[in-house]
Amino acid sequence: MEELANSNAQNADQASRDYIGQWRGLVSTTNWEKGRIIHEWRQALVAADAPPQEYSDEAWSRRVGNVSGQHVGRLRRVFDRFGEVRQQYAGLYWSHFQAAVEWPDAEMWLEGAVQSGWSINDMRARRWEALGISVEEQSREAPVVE
Repeated sequence: MEELANSNAQNADQASRDYIGQWRGLVSTTNWEKGRIIHEWRQALVAADAPPQEYSDEAWSRRVGNVSGQHVGRLRRVFDRFGEVRQQYAGLYWSHFQAAVEWPDAEMWLEGAVQSGWSINDMRARRWEALGISVEEQSREAPVVE
């Protein structure tokens, strides 16, 4: 009975892979576009000499609604750091970049993810292992929301 359940789960996983990949690709593309829009909006307000509180993450959140200032900040920071170079890392999702946005050595790990086909969790785990980061320190790193 358990063997049949495992077989059914594996079949469902296999049949779902292409669709999950399509979904993640769509989310990734959308997040890059949202980050670009926020980036350009902020640049326009800075150029117009608007006060900083008018182009904060919270200000955008209030203007568009249905998105937290925290998420706006994630979208903006990822685009600001990687928007111009993301094409160099073919096959990675926006979430790979989000996971690495605060890493000073992000480019090396993103390249490793491209070359080795690492998932986001694989990339993080390999970096933690290479840097000798303890389990306690790992738990302080923000979780990636895919």
